[in-house]
This record gives sequence, structure tokens and C-alpha cells, in this order.
Amino acid sequence: MKTKMMKRVSVFLAVCAVVCVSGSALAGVVPQWRGDVGSTHQVWGFDTDANPAVPEVSENLYGNPLATIEADNPGDMEWFAIEQGHAGVWKTEGDIKLYIPNNDNTGPNTYKTIVIQMIYRGDAAEEAWVRWSADGSPLSPGILPIETVALQDSYRYSRWEITIQPNPTEEDIFVLPFYCNLFVDSIEVDTICVPEPATMALLAIGGLLTIRRKK
Repeated sequence: MKTKMMKRVSVFLAVCAVVCVSGSALAGVVPQWRGDVGSTHQVWGFDTDANPAVPEVSENLYGNPLATIEADNPGDMEWFAIEQGHAGVWKTEGDIKLYIPNNDNTGPNTYKTIVIQMIYRGDAAEEAWVRWSADGSPLSPGILPIETVALQDSYRYSRWEITIQPNPTEEDIFVLPFYCNLFVDSIEVDTICVPEPATMALLAIGGLLTIRRKK
């Protein structure tokens, strides 16, 4: 309970720091479609050293998301209860693999939007990269965040946005250090399928009605 409380305080202070630095609430950006049909939302605070780690917040009707901390040498991974004032932090020289199950709305005109937000630091003051594999496809090229804001204690907040087309049934997202150790405090992932299943169903019903009218 104490660890969770410290985590909440740490995240709150991080959000406040972003507000002070940027003048707007950048940390914890809420996509306008969060909670809509076809969306998922998961948050890892890494309150324990469990690996793989289940998210502390999981709003995913399609399966069980997991975060796996990886490194070529197990000695290059370490969990800290407290790291420079941040509660629950994983350090790795490898990557953190996020498994995000989603629905199977995989029509040719569908796509998936993914928003990844992370509070972290690199010991070489470098950005983190994100790569992904959808339905077992080869890894994408690495992308840098579209937004980064400096926080306290050398930590930073970053946000990435990805679009995958056609929409896959599931994806693995890899958070990678850029030639340095990565210290990860928290990760938040939102996804949505467009058109979402409800829209597809309505389109199908509309098509049937049109056919019946023609008959």
C-alpha cells in the first residue's frame, strides 16, 4: 500500500513538473476516444518486480496485456523500489516488450492508432526509441517521440503515436534505450481500431437494408 501511494505521489509530482515546464498538462494526455468501442487502455506503474508485469490499470476487453523486461544478460536488468525519488522503476540495457491484444477488425479499410506515454530516464541523457511488430510482422524501424518534456531528477516524459494499417489483431511494442541504460518509471498505452467493431456492424446492417430496399 505504501509503495502504491508513493507511486501515485511520484506520478502526481511528475505531472505537476510538466505543467510547470510547458504551461499545459502534457503528461497523462487523454485521447478523446479513450473508452470508445474498439479502444483499450493500460498503465504499468511497476509497483513490484514481477516480470512479466501485468498493468496496474487494464481496460482491455480483448485479452491480457503484459510488459516483459528483456536483456541479453539478465544481470543488465534491475528493479528499484525507489530510484531518484521515483517509486517502482525498471532498469534495462535491453528493452521492454509490451504485448497489447485487441480485436480482429482487420478489413482493408481499417487501421489502429496507438498512443504510448512514458516517464523514464536514460543514463546517457538520450531519448528512448519505440518499435513494433503487428501479427508477427518484422519489426518496424525505430521512431523517436513526438513530444518530450524534462522532469525532475533527469527523468523525462515522452509520447509516441503510431498508426498501423490494416488493423492487426494484436501487436508487440518494444521500448528501447538509445545506446544507454533505460530507467522506466511508468508506461501508458491507448489503442483504438478505426472503424471500430460497432461501426462495422452498423455499416453491415445498412448494407443489408439497402439490398432489401432494392429488392
